[in-house]
Amino acid sequence: MLELIKRIAELMDSKKRLYIQNLPLDKAQFIQRELKDHNGYKICIIDKASKIAYAYASSQFWQTHTLFIYCEGFEPCGGMKRQATEIKE
Repeated sequence: MLELIKRIAELMDSKKRLYIQNLPLDKAQFIQRELKDHNGYKICIIDKASKIAYAYASSQFWQTHTLFIYCEGFEPCGGMKRQATEIKE
């Protein structure tokens, strides 16, 4: 888990939109706590179906410095996949 956090932090230096998927909610919250305010990034956890469309719509308006964490059972839409860089666990 710490290796994943280190890799995410390194990618946050790129100032891109990032996403990671298939994480349990507790891991997502741990990552959010560990990387809070790192390099000015916003972190959005998608743990409900209603947040998928919100995340995509928001990503078009927010700064590029955003990490979207999709919890187990949720996937980014095609638009998000085109806009953001995936981080593989």
